[in-house]
Amino acid sequence: MTVEEVKKVLKALERKMYGYNYEVHFEVQVLDNCETIDEVCRKLSVKYTDDRFCKVYPKLTNELHLWESISYGFAYRGDDAAGLKLTGEKEELLLIEEKKVELFIQQYLTNTTEIFNYPDESDMPYVFLFWGYSFILFNINGKSLFINGISID
Repeated sequence: MTVEEVKKVLKALERKMYGYNYEVHFEVQVLDNCETIDEVCRKLSVKYTDDRFCKVYPKLTNELHLWESISYGFAYRGDDAAGLKLTGEKEELLLIEEKKVELFIQQYLTNTTEIFNYPDESDMPYVFLFWGYSFILFNINGKSLFINGISID
């Protein structure tokens, strides 16, 4: 799956995960030929015109944390005050799209990939309300991936 294809899938997920006082936003950014995590951060600061990407250093984490965070965001349904209510059929369609995103992310995970995340309290790149994550899958001299997901009301 290409970056353009996954971006379309993510936009479809955003529409399907729109609920009462609840919406989500996802983003992916491929960063080519970065030899250091600092280069990745500099490219992100240019993309988002936000120098916090250079001031707040992402923390090294592991693949388990990556998948737990992504799975939590996909599975979150909220409550009666704010959340997402889906029928069984819509839930199944959502799962199909989620699997596509997971397969795309797996393309960037190798045995040498270093996984970084911006801590929740850093509000990088955005402030979230219910859940949120920002990860960098760093592949030296290759294609690195920045992924983020947020929920707001």
